[in-house]
Parts: sequence; structure tokens; C-alpha cells
Amino acid sequence: MIEYRRNNEDLKTAIREHTIHGYPLHVPIFKKASGIKTNTVRELTAVIVEPDEPWTFSRLAEAHHWSDEKHDLAYWKRYAMDKRMPHAESEPLRWMHPNSRILLEEGYKVSEKDIRKDWYLASGHINKRGQVISESFDMKQVSMHPEEIQPGMIVEFRDNQSSSGFPGRVVGIANDPEDNSRIIYLETFEPVPALIAPKALAPWLIQPSFVPDKTWVIGYGTLEAMKRKKVDIPPGMFDPKDPEKRVWFLDQPIPLSVIDNFCKQYYPQHPECVWQSMVLIVLPIHPAQDTKGRHAGGVFKPYPDDTLRTEIEAQIDYYGEGMEFED
Repeated sequence: MIEYRRNNEDLKTAIREHTIHGYPLHVPIFKKASGIKTNTVRELTAVIVEPDEPWTFSRLAEAHHWSDEKHDLAYWKRYAMDKRMPHAESEPLRWMHPNSRILLEEGYKVSEKDIRKDWYLASGHINKRGQVISESFDMKQVSMHPEEIQPGMIVEFRDNQSSSGFPGRVVGIANDPEDNSRIIYLETFEPVPALIAPKALAPWLIQPSFVPDKTWVIGYGTLEAMKRKKVDIPPGMFDPKDPEKRVWFLDQPIPLSVIDNFCKQYYPQHPECVWQSMVLIVLPIHPAQDTKGRHAGGVFKPYPDDTLRTEIEAQIDYYGEGMEFED
């Protein structure tokens, strides 16, 4: 059990101040690294990290298998064409750093390792002594070990069995009383319908303060049951991106007690009737996969610190107006 009370202003402040600087991360090549910042362009996020142990550029080049075989201008022009580099026909060396281009145009030969080194020096990834200062990795290659996650971190959880991401702030860490496995309590930016919560959710650890008194959804089973009983259905729609049509999203939130009363009247022996229409603002997550199949597991990632934070704050404000809890 953890103590929790939703505070939207505190959450918005945490988002505004969020940085991944110092986050312990796991990446290829270095294995262990510390976060510096993220760089998001369109839908691709690069994570800039600092290795936890000293690395030289030569060691990095060897790990990346960058060749040190030198080639002339004609070779690199053919290379650009074969790789279909942008502007390969008109400016085949455009992708190179100016230093590499000048050397080739003056008749010298350069290697892939030379070309990379010019770019790494120019971008500040290495210093003039050849020491690695930082490296960039695709977010898909980055993860966080559950044992290194701390309360207050802003992260995203991804199921092993789903591509859906659940961003939020860590508000607690505990051990599951049933098997002593690690539990991460994730406070989400917006309510998550119980029906589409992570497969790694531990529902037996959900506390009353994790569930608002209002709901923004009706589960498909409860919706069909309401139709059979000729109960008025609140206006809403299914998510057009969900082919399974699992959740009916309401135009306006309604008290969860409306669903609870319906279920008690018509389906008192079916607790899933209410569960299907609940939303959660804290997810107790089992990050490790259980061999007994009780939880699916998944991976935590740092949440980008260069995202559109105003949009997240607007989401929090929108849902916050309908959030009430029993004392």
C-alpha cells in the first residue's frame, strides 16, 4: 500500500521541470549510461546519454564496426549513390562533414572512421583528446531497470504484449505481497480505462484513491448489458482506431455510481460489470514477467523531456475538472 492523493498542480509543475538528466539508463554499446536530454523530431526521439565508464573514440568505433580502410573521392560518390543518400546525384558528399569533403576534394583518402570522427567532434560527442563525452541512441534502444527507478521520475511503461505506451510519474515503489516481486506505482497524465490498461497491471493492488468517482468510459460488455435492459446510453463513441471496440468514450464524464447502481441492480454477481467502466489514474505495474503467468511484464523508458508539455498540462486540466474522490 502507498499513500496517494491526486494533486494536478503538483503534477503539472513536475512536467514543466522534467529532465532526464542523471536518469540511469541501459543502452547498446555502453550498457550502463546516464541520461543527458532527448531530441524529438516528428515521431522519432533520440536519447543523448553519457557513458558510466570512460570510453575512447577508438573503442567506440570498434564497437560500431566502423572501418578504418581509407577510400578516394570516387568511392564515396558511389557509396552515396548505393546508399541512396539525399542529393546523392547532385551533391554526393553533402552528408559528410566539411573537413572530410575538403580532404577528398584535395585528393586525400578518408575512412568511415575518419568521417564519423569529424562529425563526433563537431557535435561535441567527443573531445579533442578522443574521449567520448556523449552518444545518441534511438528511444527504442533505451530502457530503465526497475531496480533503478525512483519516485518522482517521469517515465513511460510499455507492455511486452502491446505497443501502447503509458506515460506518467512514479509515485511509489513496493513489493507484491503475493510473490515479493517489485511493483512500480505509475501516476498517469490522464485516466486510463481499466479495459485497456497494461497487461502487466496488478489489479489486486488497486486502492480506492487510484479510481476517480467519475468515469469517462463504459466498457463494451456493460454497454451491451445496458442496451439489453433498455437503459439510456450516455452520448459517446468508440475509438475509431480500436477495431475491437472495447471502450465507449463518453462525451462528458458521469458518476461511477451510475454504473455501480446499474450493475448492482441487474448483475450483482458480476464485479467485472463495474470494472469494465472504471478509469485508473495510478497503475500498479509488475515490470518483470511472471513465470506463473500472473503478469506479463514490460519495459520502462525515460519520458522525453522535449515534448509539448502544454498539451500534457491541458490534458491534466481537462480531466482534473471531473476528478473527485471519496475521503
